[in-house]
Amino acid sequence: MTTGPFRIEIGQPMKNIRVVVEDNETGIGADLEWIPRSAHFAEDHQRLTPEQIGRWMIATRMNQFGFWRGELRLPGETITLDAAHTYGTKDRSWGVRPVGDSVSMGAPLPPKGLKFFWAPLHWSDHVTHVGLFEGDRGEVWHWDGFRLPAYAESDQIPGIEDPNIERLVSVSHNFTWLPETRRISGGQIRIQLPDSDPIEIEIEPIGSVLMKGMGYGHPEWGHGQWKGELAVFGESWNLNEIDPLAPENIHIQEVVRVHNGVSEGVGVLEQLVVGPYPRYGFTKFFDGAI
Repeated sequence: MTTGPFRIEIGQPMKNIRVVVEDNETGIGADLEWIPRSAHFAEDHQRLTPEQIGRWMIATRMNQFGFWRGELRLPGETITLDAAHTYGTKDRSWGVRPVGDSVSMGAPLPPKGLKFFWAPLHWSDHVTHVGLFEGDRGEVWHWDGFRLPAYAESDQIPGIEDPNIERLVSVSHNFTWLPETRRISGGQIRIQLPDSDPIEIEIEPIGSVLMKGMGYGHPEWGHGQWKGELAVFGESWNLNEIDPLAPENIHIQEVVRVHNGVSEGVGVLEQLVVGPYPRYGFTKFFDGAI
């Protein structure tokens, strides 16, 4: 599993891996070890249609929570990652995805909006995960959510999947928004487990990650675009200078602190909010919050 300077090494299948980026012309390198904290779990199949998003998407994703240990090398800086403080998630998706070079589909369809929220969260003794797709009128096209035990040692994880996984019975949200952006500034995610009271999770943003850095929506280096047998490229941005409403900057992951009135946690809230969204005051395709 190697391409150019990048490779993945499997230590223990479905548990430990090593991710290596050898020194290259971008000045970006890494030597990272993944340490699992939970078993794996599969999200439900997501089926979105051309009537909803302008094309087909039939996909799913396998996830795992854990820690990272090692180093990231940047031009002029090396960042050491301590597993005691560096929480993470690892996932692999597959299916029919709207990526790659575009193919003519005949007469163009009117642009379609999409709202996507994806929230893997670490807590002291468990993890929670929520995924949501919504339409322009706030209709829920797809949702799923789970709670799993978290383990202090990886050898305590009871197999590839955990028999103690719990499926949520409902998910909702009440977000606030950063003015002149489509980025969440706070608010709540509300989840409910079987036979329990609802749990309200307060969100505190920490820092934004542009998903175009991983190919999502990048106008030149998007997923699945053919660049030849081997192409290596790096790019950087000043997050204080970019236009947050430019289409390629809408899709982000926000690192967040969370608390539920009993305990605190950390995770990410991925967000892609395109098109009208009346419940939150968005009336156009890329207008910002007031």
